[in-house]
Parts: sequence; C-alpha cells; structure tokens
Amino acid sequence: MATIVFAILPELGHLNASLKLAKSLKSRGHQVYYLVAAEYREYISFQGLETIELGTDETAVEDGLGSASETSQLPLMELLLNSWIQEQPLDTTLRKVMAVLEAAVQSVARKLRPALFIIDLFVPDVVAIARGTGVPYVLLNSTLFDPLKGVDRFNKIRTASGAPELVLCPKEFDFPHAVTPQAHRYHIEASIDLERKDIPFPWERISAGKPLIYCSLGSQPFRGRQEVFQPIIDAMKDRKDWQMVFTTGNAQHDQEAALVPSNVVLVKRAPQLEVLQRASLMITHGGLNGIKEAIYFGVPMILMPLEGGKGSDQPMNAARAVYHGLGIRADSRQLSAENIGSLFNRIQRNQSFRDRTSLMKRKFRELEAAGLGVKIIEALLMSIARRYPATSRETLR
Repeated sequence: MATIVFAILPELGHLNASLKLAKSLKSRGHQVYYLVAAEYREYISFQGLETIELGTDETAVEDGLGSASETSQLPLMELLLNSWIQEQPLDTTLRKVMAVLEAAVQSVARKLRPALFIIDLFVPDVVAIARGTGVPYVLLNSTLFDPLKGVDRFNKIRTASGAPELVLCPKEFDFPHAVTPQAHRYHIEASIDLERKDIPFPWERISAGKPLIYCSLGSQPFRGRQEVFQPIIDAMKDRKDWQMVFTTGNAQHDQEAALVPSNVVLVKRAPQLEVLQRASLMITHGGLNGIKEAIYFGVPMILMPLEGGKGSDQPMNAARAVYHGLGIRADSRQLSAENIGSLFNRIQRNQSFRDRTSLMKRKFRELEAAGLGVKIIEALLMSIARRYPATSRETLR
C-alpha cells in the first residue's frame, strides 16, 4: 500500500470536498496524511485522518504560516493564487509563505517518502514545489472551472508532468457543451463524505411533522448580509406550517433585532448532510459542495449567488442548476419577504423541480457507488510502481 499526502486549500469547502476520497483510500489500506496549518488540524483529525502541521518540527518551519498558527491562512493562500493568475512578483510576506510551503513539502517528501501527492488546483505553488521533489502528484479540483486555465507558466508545468486532474463533480451537472474531452482531466463522482463528522445541533427544535427549508449562504461574511438575511427570515413569519434552519456562517446577525420567528432555527453552522436528509428545499449561495449535497438528497433549490466577480463560480453553478431544472435563481440585490415567499410557492407547487432533482440524484448516487476517483488513483500508483520499481519498493508497501 502507498503513502499519500493531501495538500488542500485551507478552506472548509475545499477540505470537505476531499474527505471522501481520502477516507476511501485509507479504507483500502493506504497511509493518508493531510498537510495542514494549525487552524484545521483538529478538524481533519476529528474526521479520523492523520495530519502533518505546517510550522512544526515535522516540517522544519519557524516562521511564515507557522508563526500565526491560530489565524486563518486562507487570505495568504489566495494571494499566492492571485500572484500566479496576474503574473505578479511576490512581496516580502508572500516570499516568507513560499519558504514555509517549500520547506514543508520538501520535508514531507524526504521523511515520509510518499508515493503520491494529491494537491488542490487552487494551491499552484505546492504543485510547483512538489514537482521539484520528484514525487508524482494528482491535481484535485473541487469546482467546475479552472482558475489557472490561461496561465502559461502553470500550464507548462501541468503539460510537462502529465498529472491527472480529478474534478469532484459528475459531468452530468455541467452544461452539455462545456464538457469537452481534455487529456488527463476526469470528472469523477461528487465525492460526498456521508460519514463526515459535524457539530452538535438542537434537533429538539425541529418538528418531524413540518416541511423543512435549509438556508446556507456560505461560511464567509459578505457585503449587505443583513439585507439578505432579514427578508428570508421574514418570509417565514406567515408560514407557520413550515420551519427553517438558517446558518449565518462567520457573519454576525442580531437575533434580537431580527425578531426571529419560532419556526426559524438560527445557528452559526449546522450539520448540513443531516439537515438536507430532512429538507424539502434548500436556499444556497451557489457553492458547489452545497449544490452537490442537495442533489444527492434530492432537494430542490433556490439559488442566490452572492459573488459575481472574476473567479467566482457561484453564478455559473446557479445557472447550471437552473438549466437542469433543479431550482430557481433569486436576485440577492432585490429581496423582500414577499418575493422570497413566492419562490417558496413556485418550488412547492411545481412537481417538475422535485422530479428533475430526483433524476439527477439517481445519477449522482450511481457514480458515487462506482468510486471512479479511487480507481484512477490506484491505477496511477500501479503505473508508478511499474515505471519506478526501485522507488516503489521504498514508497509502496
């Protein structure tokens, strides 16, 4: 069996998207590690997976990412990604971050002698560093777009390595004209970790006899959130026959000022998979993970993209869902309790939304059971063992 190291963008959506693949490889006897900053070490360990922390003796790092172990490293990693996209030189801070990443990846390659790195496409610096170690790697894309598509410097690395890219979403969800064959690019299953461990939730506040709406607009704060949150909550005041779980993410919402009705459970986070199993409707900002999970459980959607700038996939994900008849798009800039209520009614009264979502659900579950992602990775490991028998004796066991 092989030693495999995951290097994933330090953001919950990207990490969650990779969990099923990591756990499936572990269940087949492979030794799986996550290379993570301290902020997500506990979370990954909670999922039953081993971690190697940036900024520890294990990675021989004393500053950079490791110096701020309790703060989010996501902004720094996003700045590194933007430096590739915009072809900008690194400032002093980002050069330190690069030094941390280089020391960490090289230390892992030297000490663990992994057979394979599995690297998030959104951390191209780790791809470049891993290539320098000589350890083969797989690219993992948890979105349906390529942020580095037009970046020649990265594409030369990608072409020269021939590394496969695994897209964590069935091609059936994309627009038909958008799915063109590309060498080494594979749409695999949605890769939903049904065993994902999550936070406690006040289930005693949920009535088994009432339809449930689940509203999740992402974990990150956004401009105008009060203007978005309040109309959705207000739309529930006259719908006593329904109930809602509303997650605020990292945004703050004044519960007292909002006068939240008793049929709305307002929480920072919720165990999304468990809630979706009980839900009749989801209100989502258009993140791909939430959409995939709603499809998996056959839940129609109201899609409300909150970001529309370059690099945001929310509007296109919403457009895909609408194209396939899985839901309705709402304009987050023009919300009122009345128009939100009318969208509820359209979903509730139109059986076609449930029928189309059910059809996509069946396809997702078929592909999930097939487990193409693990098959591709294990085929690659066998190929590595045949091509490099001396190396494989040291790294594959």
